[in-house]
Amino acid sequence: MGNWKSNLAPTLLVILIAFSLLVTSCTYPFASISSKAVMPAALGKTWNPPKKSIKTIDKIHSEETIDPAIYEGDISLAQSISFALKNNPDTSISWCALQSSIAELGLAREDFFPTINTSGYLDRERRGLALPPDKIVNEWLTTWGPRLNVTYTLWDFGTRNAQSESALQTLFAMAWSYNQEIQNIVQLITNDYYDNLYQKATLANDQLDVQDAMLILESAEKKLKVGVGDVTQLVQAKTNYLQAQVNLVDQEDTAAVSRIQLATDMGMPGYVKFTTQNFPCELPDKSFVSNLNELIDIAIECRPDILSSKSDLKSKKAALNQARLNSLPKVEGSLDLDYASFNGPYPSNLNYTGEFKVNFPFFSGFHYRNKIREAKSMYKQAIAQLKKQQDEILQEVSIYHTNFMNAIQRVEYSAAFLDSALEEFDVTLSNYRVGTGDIIDVMQAQTSLSDARTKYTVSVKDLFVSLTNLAYATGSLITPHDGSQWDSIYQFRGCYEN
Repeated sequence: MGNWKSNLAPTLLVILIAFSLLVTSCTYPFASISSKAVMPAALGKTWNPPKKSIKTIDKIHSEETIDPAIYEGDISLAQSISFALKNNPDTSISWCALQSSIAELGLAREDFFPTINTSGYLDRERRGLALPPDKIVNEWLTTWGPRLNVTYTLWDFGTRNAQSESALQTLFAMAWSYNQEIQNIVQLITNDYYDNLYQKATLANDQLDVQDAMLILESAEKKLKVGVGDVTQLVQAKTNYLQAQVNLVDQEDTAAVSRIQLATDMGMPGYVKFTTQNFPCELPDKSFVSNLNELIDIAIECRPDILSSKSDLKSKKAALNQARLNSLPKVEGSLDLDYASFNGPYPSNLNYTGEFKVNFPFFSGFHYRNKIREAKSMYKQAIAQLKKQQDEILQEVSIYHTNFMNAIQRVEYSAAFLDSALEEFDVTLSNYRVGTGDIIDVMQAQTSLSDARTKYTVSVKDLFVSLTNLAYATGSLITPHDGSQWDSIYQFRGCYEN
């Protein structure tokens, strides 16, 4: 027993050194297995790609929901976006998909580590010993101890590297998709917000229409009292006034639905009460955006979905390389340790067996050839998908750029139309009051004025919507305060004028 114990320590030391050399010989160090660099800083924050390598992943922290009711006054667009990025379910779904890809990366890299299995055993055996001349002695023999098996792929011609690279690029593609989902939410909330501002402005226009109809009705009543008007004019004026009231009630319902839709897309209950700001007085002009070619260059470089497709293409290329390498031989090593302890006078002992083997996949029903064909097809499909996406982005940028430029002109003409219609209404109403005009002319002027208000309000909304869509098309529609040429999209002064 003493001799065995003296030999155990050097044996275990040799095994430990061999195991350390075996593990550290792989091409990926332990520090690169997981990393916070592959995750956004927090839920609702955009993801930035790592500059060098993968590092340790921090634990994911969930965000508490925020109730808009805690804010006093009007809720800004920036606040609405902040609520949505934390509470909208689509953001959480994309966030969870990203976490799943991180786990897939870890699974793809498991072959860089050895496989270690441990077990314990207990055997009890009864056996008979023949003793001369003719005597048999029965005895019980008990054996117990632990067992350890270590297997490791020593050489695979880079198959593990290709598999890890494919999973890593897939993870990057998911991270870019997460960024794209953030931009989708920002665009959704921004357009919802503008629609709510538009509905509020339309409600204010309808209130002005009711006031104008009331002026016409009061003028008709006065003319009837002094004997210079007739009942027909009064009835026409009253009908016009009631129609304006009906339009006002309908618009109140539409404005309420718009607010509910905004709350829902923010991830809040529809019954939450809050108010929004108004359109700003200072509207963006042509100098606000770059020329079309510069915007296209920005889109190709910054669109998260394009970057996601590029990462997906790299993943498919690495998968194709892996499929080709899978058919090459692999060198594997294994080590088995068995420590046995016996009862009685038998000494304990340590047994170990080492083995090296070369596994050559000679034939497997054309499995590897078909896998290569499949991977090559997926790679070509990713190339075509990237080309298709680039063409669609060029189309989007061109369309939204045209929409924005035309929206600027519509704002200018609709503003002039509104000024002219307001002047026409004032003149025709004054003529009707003094008896030199007809009530039909007044109501036509009031209809033109209402139409002019609507056209101006729509043109202002279209201006901001087209600007938002253009920023989205270029991949520049980031969260407020992150620093962007589109920052004025979020700046509201509550100064909309009819």
